[in-house]
Amino acid sequence: MIDPTENLRLLPLVWGLLLLGALGIAFMLAIQLVSPLRRLTETTRQLAMGRLDTPVEVKGTREVEELASSVKAVVRDLLESREQLTLSEARYQAIVETMNEGVMLLDAQGNVGFCNGRMAAMAGHPPAEMIGRKAPEMLPPGRWDELQHHLKSPATFETELLDRGGSPWPVLASTAPIRNSNNGHAFQGALVVVADLREVRHLRQQVETAERLAIVGRLAFTLAHELRNPLGVISNSAYYLKTRCDQSDEKVQRHLDILRDQVVVSSQIVEQLLDYARPKDPVPVLVKLGRLIDVVLGQIQVPSSVQVVKDMGKTSQEVRVDPEMMQRVFWNLIQNAFQAMPEGGTLEIADRSDDTWVAVAIRDTGYGIPPANLSRIFEPLFTTKAKGTGLGLVVSRNTVERHGGSIDVESTLGKGAAFTVRLPRAGWKEEHGSQI
Repeated sequence: MIDPTENLRLLPLVWGLLLLGALGIAFMLAIQLVSPLRRLTETTRQLAMGRLDTPVEVKGTREVEELASSVKAVVRDLLESREQLTLSEARYQAIVETMNEGVMLLDAQGNVGFCNGRMAAMAGHPPAEMIGRKAPEMLPPGRWDELQHHLKSPATFETELLDRGGSPWPVLASTAPIRNSNNGHAFQGALVVVADLREVRHLRQQVETAERLAIVGRLAFTLAHELRNPLGVISNSAYYLKTRCDQSDEKVQRHLDILRDQVVVSSQIVEQLLDYARPKDPVPVLVKLGRLIDVVLGQIQVPSSVQVVKDMGKTSQEVRVDPEMMQRVFWNLIQNAFQAMPEGGTLEIADRSDDTWVAVAIRDTGYGIPPANLSRIFEPLFTTKAKGTGLGLVVSRNTVERHGGSIDVESTLGKGAAFTVRLPRAGWKEEHGSQI
């Protein structure tokens, strides 16, 4: 028979064992529940750091697995959004980089935070050097206050920027402020789009020049047409008087010769006006340039103080040109060379050729052409001569270009100038089946 007092002594032990078992069971359940949550917490921490490629693989209770599945869905959405954002960024980056205008982003202090390649090229700095530059450093004195005034509101205005050498150049600037909507629309910076006005102004000048030249062309044609007949009458009358007047009166004969010479000069000016105002289509035939130069030298009066050195024996290539038109070209270039040597000198005429071109260089030892004028000598009406029309070189270049060739000029001040006429070798077009 069991002693009741013995049972009473065992009762605390039993309760202790039961409590210990319950705690063990609770601990095991806690491990099964907390461990997945810890892994899920670590995974979300990695995702929050931007590591969206972190795998979300958590096994646990149904609730934990449902939570992990929700995290996976969020990560999937984030990855898709990031892909779309990357694609949009690349698209807009391509648009900005291919723009013909300069684009830069300024912060509230006027520091450059971003600029495209065009903006860097316009400023004359590599793109990496542009980041962090202060806007006042890129502007002429006094322009920063003007720009600051326009940064805080949309505006379009003309201003100036400095290139790498510190020279100002005109631009058209458009600004768009950037504000923080979460901070009372505080000013954060501005987007600035810059267009180079040098090209625009150059094109505008070209259009204005073309319009003026069109008017001059119409006027030149009218004047040339009206002067042609009177000059013919004067020339015929001078010839008649020369034959009828006393041949022994040297003074009268000399004045009639002067009259004839001036009529020739005036007729040449009229021909230049007509050639400029209404260019003729060339009627090309096969000729040798050496023979063409000989004809011109036979027509022009060579000053006694000028020595002509002609070296046309290097090539026998023929060219297909309009002889009359090309004679005028060489006559004009040789006459200009004589006028550039009022105190005398040497005129050298030489040729060279290759499989494609035949070139004739006309070189003088005169004063040369000042660098400031060298880029303008082919402009219509530009001349440094007291009695020049400013059309001779223009007409000559147009004539050569209508034959598929070109005129190049080189000059050293004080040593002379050289004009080189390049013409396509006869047969080159036919052999190659293309146009020059």
